[in-house]
Amino acid sequence: MQINFSPSINIERDFDKNLDYIKTPNSLRIFQQIADDYKIGTRSFTIIGSYGTGKSAFLWALEQQLTNNQKYFQDINGQFQNITSFQFLNIVGEYNSLIDTLARKLDIHEKTNSNQLIIDALSKRYSEAIYQNSCLVIVLDEFGKFLEFASGNNPERELYFIQQLAEFVNDPSKNVLLITVLHQSFDSYASKLNRTQRQEWEKVKGRLREIVFNEPVEQLLFLGAERLERKDFVAPTDFKPDELVNSIKLAKVFPLRTEQSVELAKKLYPLDLLSAAILTKALQTYGQNERSLFTFLESDDVSGLKSFSWKNETYFNLSTVYDYLLNNFSSLLTTKYNPHFFQWRAIQHALDRIEATLEGDYLEASKLVKIIGLINIFGNAGAKIDNDFLPTYSKLSSGIENAETILKRLEDKKIIRFLNYKSQYVLYEGTDLDIEIEVDQAAQKISGVVNIVSSLRHYFYFPYIIAKSSSLNRGTPRFFEFHISETPVSKKPKGFVDGIINLVFSEGIMKEDVLAFSQESKEAILFGLYQNTTKIKNLIFEIRKINFVLENLVDDRVAERELKNMLAFQRQELNHHVLNNLYQDTGELVWIYEGREIQIENRSRFNKLLSEICDRTYFNTPVFKNELINKERFSSSISKARKNLLQALVEKWEQEDLGFRSDEFPPEKTIYLTLLKETGIHRKNGDLFFFSEPNQDSFKPFYDLSRQVVRFFLLGFKIA
Repeated sequence: MQINFSPSINIERDFDKNLDYIKTPNSLRIFQQIADDYKIGTRSFTIIGSYGTGKSAFLWALEQQLTNNQKYFQDINGQFQNITSFQFLNIVGEYNSLIDTLARKLDIHEKTNSNQLIIDALSKRYSEAIYQNSCLVIVLDEFGKFLEFASGNNPERELYFIQQLAEFVNDPSKNVLLITVLHQSFDSYASKLNRTQRQEWEKVKGRLREIVFNEPVEQLLFLGAERLERKDFVAPTDFKPDELVNSIKLAKVFPLRTEQSVELAKKLYPLDLLSAAILTKALQTYGQNERSLFTFLESDDVSGLKSFSWKNETYFNLSTVYDYLLNNFSSLLTTKYNPHFFQWRAIQHALDRIEATLEGDYLEASKLVKIIGLINIFGNAGAKIDNDFLPTYSKLSSGIENAETILKRLEDKKIIRFLNYKSQYVLYEGTDLDIEIEVDQAAQKISGVVNIVSSLRHYFYFPYIIAKSSSLNRGTPRFFEFHISETPVSKKPKGFVDGIINLVFSEGIMKEDVLAFSQESKEAILFGLYQNTTKIKNLIFEIRKINFVLENLVDDRVAERELKNMLAFQRQELNHHVLNNLYQDTGELVWIYEGREIQIENRSRFNKLLSEICDRTYFNTPVFKNELINKERFSSSISKARKNLLQALVEKWEQEDLGFRSDEFPPEKTIYLTLLKETGIHRKNGDLFFFSEPNQDSFKPFYDLSRQVVRFFLLGFKIA
């Protein structure tokens, strides 16, 4: 049988077709999650993912595996209550009532389609499936269209039916499965509803288990490469993408997380690796389900791959990607519904200026502007679009031999400009302000950073951190607070705080000084000495300079936007050098505890260290897992319960369970059971109940200390 490719899957139309489905780690994960959740009683699911990521294709493959024994995912081996036969009821959404649509699908011809009639018809379908030892699978693709209709047309009636449908399915004793598919979250369809209706919407949402279905760009590239390998594109005999791939890696314009990048680049030909990645991201952003990467690969579009054979290009590169996107999405790209409207307008403005002001090299200059423009939109934030990368990429992908000269001419004409702080070429958007010079001159008009600690307090809020392992093992919540200073501190934690994370920022203090200080400290303090204080101080000064220019800027929106971008970048860098170093072994932050240096590789190790500090400092803490009272502050109800317990201790200490009734469990009784009875502090001896030494080792130090306090109090009372 011939295997076909379809750019858009319709689960009602295509169920009997033999399509070319390529499974991915993401689709395997989704299948596994549905199977695992079904096993523990979950029956209703909502798959949420962007347009063109393969959700409908997954549904088609799921049906093929469950009904035709096609092997796409793991084998069926008891996950569905040992059922191995399945019957599908497939429905593709439309802007209509789900009630009416299901009525047509189930051949209900009554003029009034009551909810119960549909539930009864589904029950009949279910009974027929059970008679054949089958599981009934109800699939609602494009479910969002039903929700869009429901939000504007009698939402109470439509929502109530969806709730009834979910309740019909969500019976763990039934062999029935409901799968709905959305392009955005369930909540996104509730914008037209009032507060009461939104609450009902939220309640219905909770009846469907949400599963995110989004293929990462890298995975889509692998799938695209598999498809391109089957086509007739023949690379030149001397085709070696190694140098191009290496330039992309060095410039960090696209995250290459695989060691097989060169092999992937070979399979993607005639696309180069960067153009394939940016094309995929663009199609995810601008395309609909009928316009994906695979539509592009199969298309006969004159600006697509079909025209590649007669183009004088080494690759289908970024400039040709620009032409394809503009040709196919111009109605979106040229409107303000485009999320990148201003960036696309800047590209077009730059191209117009090239035509008007640049003599010679017009074609090459236009290609460079398109390349810069697309990387500005879709490239990594930290990409280096500079004089090392652009000439290499444009030469290898587009055959431009004199890129350095053209870039200089574009700069002179103020069509592009180079941002030193980002190491990036960007398109010039029209401002008379020389931003770089203005920021540099601001240094002469503002004061330098004298006190780095006060500046950091202005930019950062450090949250309290709970030492998870210690809190879980002993029941007592243990919290650490951050304290930033220019010298190490030695202070006792107060209130609910049990430990301190002292971040030290100083250009004069050496590691040996903090090691010695830590050796003498007896408190639960973890010291962090930043080795990059000068760099942090410089970043704070850069932020101040940019803010100064912004505050004194007069009516220049282009300059204002660029200055805000610079500000965001510098703050991101400050976050990186301060916060990101907390949990990474970069060498810029040295952790010290009890006079020794500690290696912290990740967040998990950091939190584990906090628990170790708590266990060493508070080693006599009893194991008491009662979160009603094992906390710093009590609720009013627990304060009352404590008083009631103290009264029972005084008045009924000799009675079993302090006289609490066996069939009632007020909070004071719960406290008594966990604190006094389970620990053996209050127990029976013969016919009487009395207080004695605990039988749990962790409580003995606490008990001994309590007795010492009582003795001291009584001694003081006698002396008085």
